[in-house]
Amino acid sequence: MHKRLFFILILFAPGLIYGQVDSKKESSASPVKVIATSYAKTAIVGEQHASFSVNKYLGKGLYFETRGQYDTYLTSNIFKTSFTFKKYFGEKIYLFSGYELEMEQMKSDPAIGADVFEFTQIFRGKITNGIGYDNLNRNINIEFKHDLNFSKNNLGSFGTPNMLSLKGTYKF
Repeated sequence: MHKRLFFILILFAPGLIYGQVDSKKESSASPVKVIATSYAKTAIVGEQHASFSVNKYLGKGLYFETRGQYDTYLTSNIFKTSFTFKKYFGEKIYLFSGYELEMEQMKSDPAIGADVFEFTQIFRGKITNGIGYDNLNRNINIEFKHDLNFSKNNLGSFGTPNMLSLKGTYKF
C-alpha cells in the first residue's frame, strides 16, 4: 500500500511547481488552471498538509474542478479527492456540487515512530454541495459546504454522516 500511496503522490507532485504562480499575471482565457499548496511538517506534532486543484473552464460560467488533499495527523493519514462542477453567477459568487472520495490510513503505533500502517476497509464517499466566493484581486476564497456521507463507515477523523463546514483561504 505504501507503493500505491507513493505513486499517487509522485503523480500529483509536478502540480506543486505551480503553487507560487501569481493569479493576477495569468490570462483569464487559460483553459486549465492548477493551484497547489503545501505546509511543511511541524516540529512539535509532525503534521503535514498538502492540496491541489485543477480547474477546467467549460463555458458560460461553468467549470469542472478536481481536487486532492493529503493530511497527516498524529493518529492517521487522510487522502481525499473530489470531482466538482462549479457554476459562477457573476465574477465572484458560485454554486458547486460534486463527489468526494476519502481514504484513511490509521497509524498503528505513532509512539515508536514505526512505519506500520493499517488502511480502513471502506473508502468514504460523499456528495458535496455549497456556495463560494472568489475575489482574485484580493486572493481570498470562502466556501460554505455541505457533505453528505454515503459510506457505512462513519468512524475516523472526518467520518461524520452529515457535515456543514466553512472554509476560508487567503493567498499571500
